[in-house]
Amino acid sequence: MREIKFRAKTVNTGEIIYSMTIAQGTIKRKRDNYFFEIAPNKYVGVITETIGQFTGLTDKNGVEIFEGNILSNGLFLDLQRKDIALFEVVFINGCFKAKDKFDKLYKINNTFKIEK
Repeated sequence: MREIKFRAKTVNTGEIIYSMTIAQGTIKRKRDNYFFEIAPNKYVGVITETIGQFTGLTDKNGVEIFEGNILSNGLFLDLQRKDIALFEVVFINGCFKAKDKFDKLYKINNTFKIEK
């Protein structure tokens, strides 16, 4: 069974933080803000667009793969070897997949490497 955890950038510093708990609330009269619990009853605001869930998988270097990561598999899109294939980790139909720039979906495995 995979570990449930999330990562996101903080609102104040842009630092990437990790948490097992996400909360939604209101701060300064703005609705739908998201917060990570970083200690018991201590929450930090995070940038919604940067929230990603851990896939339970690691790349070929053993680095944990999160939703939103950009992956590569070392292959090229063209014969001139100029355009390396990149994939975004997405959550679709109940599972994590690697999506290429043509919206084609692939199974994520440990041949991928995190680029961003």
